Amino acid sequence: IVPTSRSKDKALIKGLTGIAVAGSETLILNPFERLKVVFMSSESQGKNKLRYIDFIKSAKEKIGLELYRGFLPYFARQLVIWTTFLQLDLLCKTEYRKHFGIKEQERVPLKGLALTSLIVGTGVSLISMPLDSIKTYLQKSNPNATMKSACKNIMANCGVSGFFCRMESTLT
Repeated sequence: IVPTSRSKDKALIKGLTGIAVAGSETLILNPFERLKVVFMSSESQGKNKLRYIDFIKSAKEKIGLELYRGFLPYFARQLVIWTTFLQLDLLCKTEYRKHFGIKEQERVPLKGLALTSLIVGTGVSLISMPLDSIKTYLQKSNPNATMKSACKNIMANCGVSGFFCRMESTLT
């Protein structure tokens, strides 16, 4: 799908890879992520604890819709995470090679990989945490809200820290 003239463009290849991985991963994992949120946010304990069969019965003929609730925020999150990870990894390794005079075809040494991995991991975490908060809010607290209204509500109730730490129960 990449024109021959752009086949050596590493940033483009990494970007397209990020889109493909995010899409595939979201299609496969969204139902599991949805179930996780439902069961983790279930108020019931002990004998009355929510079970899979109860979830299926409550969803009835809308099971597909329920399992894929929160698909767009989850896809947006995965898309941003994967493309950021791949692009930042490429950038950090390229800069490391330039700084230490390592040729492109040579491997980055272990200490260089440790340093670039630390930078990439920190960057991706800082970007993914707010997206995770928005996704969880949309799946748990207000499934009919838009991403914009979810951001406004998180900000109003928790401030900026609401995007970077566990949301308070006042949000629900």
